Amino acid sequence: WYSYNRHRTEENLKDQLESLDQSFQDYKKQELMAKSDLKTYFLLWVHQVKSPLTSLNLMIQDLPPNQRALWQEKLIDIENYTNMALAYLKLTDPATVLYPISINLNYSVSEALLKYKTLFIKYHIKVDYNLEDVRVISDKNYLELLLEQLFSNISKYAREETCHISFDESRRTLYIEDTGIGIGPEDLPKIFDQGYSGFNGAYAEKSSGVGLFLVKKIADLLNIQIHVTSNLGEGTCFALTFPDEINPRY
Repeated sequence: WYSYNRHRTEENLKDQLESLDQSFQDYKKQELMAKSDLKTYFLLWVHQVKSPLTSLNLMIQDLPPNQRALWQEKLIDIENYTNMALAYLKLTDPATVLYPISINLNYSVSEALLKYKTLFIKYHIKVDYNLEDVRVISDKNYLELLLEQLFSNISKYAREETCHISFDESRRTLYIEDTGIGIGPEDLPKIFDQGYSGFNGAYAEKSSGVGLFLVKKIADLLNIQIHVTSNLGEGTCFALTFPDEINPRY
C-alpha cells in the first residue's frame, strides 16, 4: 500500500510538472508572437511615416527662407528619430544580416554630412574635410547611419565651432573631431549606455540617449573599434578604426 501511494504521488507530480511545462511553453510562444506582432507594427509605422515626411519636405520649399529653415530643422529631427527607431528595431533582432564590402569612405561621409548641411549652415559650423579616395570594409547603410548620429551630435554641441574630418591610412582610422563643448570626465565612460544623456543631454534638451548607443551597437557589429577622447570646453574626437578584412562572423 505504501509503495502504491508513493507511485501514485510521483505520477501526479510528474503530470503536474508536465502540465506546468506545457503551460510555460505556451506562454513563451504567445509572448514571442506578441513581440513579433509589435515589431512588425512598429516597422510598418516607421516606413509609413517616411512618406508624409517626404511630402512635407517638398511642401516647405515654397515658404520664405526663415520659415523654411525652421521647418527643415524640425523635419531633420523627426527623420533622425525615425531612422533611429528603425535601426534600433533591426539591430536588436538576432536575424539581422549585415553586408560588409569594400566601400568608398569619402562617399559615405559626404552622404551623412549632406543630411545635416542645413543645420551646419544655420549654426555656423565649419567643416574641415578633405578625404581622398579611401576604401574600407563596411556595410554602407549602417555605416552612414553611424556617421549621421555623430554629425547630429556635432550640430547640437559644436555650434559656431569647427568639425575636422581626417583619415589615417596607416592606422585605418577615421577621425571626426569638433571644437565644441566637450564631454565631462564623469560622463565620458557612460556615453554609449542606452538611455544615458548626461550633462550635455540636459544642455541640448534634445538628447534621447539612444544615438550613441546605436553608434556603439553598429560599430560592434561592423567590427569597428571606436575610441573617444574629450575635454570639457575644448571638444570631442571620435576615432573609428576599420577592419582590414571581412570578419568571419558575417
